[in-house]
Amino acid sequence: KDRKMARSLKISTPSVLKLVTLAEAKTHLRVDFSNDDNYINDLIDLAQELIEEYCNIAIYEQELVQQCDTWDETFNLLRGPIIHVDSLTVSSIKYFDTNNVQQTWASSNYDVDKNSKPPRIYPSDNTIDDFPDLADRIFPIEITYKAGLLDSQTTLTPKILKQACYLLIGQFYENRQPVIVGRSVSQIPMTVKFLLDKHKVQTFGVSEFVGI
Repeated sequence: KDRKMARSLKISTPSVLKLVTLAEAKTHLRVDFSNDDNYINDLIDLAQELIEEYCNIAIYEQELVQQCDTWDETFNLLRGPIIHVDSLTVSSIKYFDTNNVQQTWASSNYDVDKNSKPPRIYPSDNTIDDFPDLADRIFPIEITYKAGLLDSQTTLTPKILKQACYLLIGQFYENRQPVIVGRSVSQIPMTVKFLLDKHKVQTFGVSEFVGI
């Protein structure tokens, strides 16, 4: 029977690297005291998470798990590297077969197009019939992969992303209430969207983002 297509994405191992350091954020905010250090660190994490989710990118190396209902939904990965395509590696593709037993699909059966945005997975001989039959269950397919810049590659981080991070941190620090007359603080400002749209990757199909 036909399956309803859906995907989910979760971060199994988050990045330890940050777009902005605490010292840089405090300089931007003109803060010269330490009382708010923990709060500012939280804002740095929040801003980076919002940027990655809005753009569908992994800025720094993180391990991700994408779950899919059908093989069609594996064609595009929901989050790819911002730059330096060699930083993307697919660790495994697992699926539940018709006996509801989890199997690992051999890496020789598929190729990864790292240069496309979003990255693509396809059968190595480009024959759709090579996909294994699946169990009748929710998310029978699980793709584990890594994407994002390594510690030695942080100098490659686009400056636009860093500036967007500063602007988001500033907005949340200065406006601590959920609503200000005329706008919602939770919305990404148009100035930030203007900066981020250069790196925004469109993904296709029904998707659901699940945070850490």
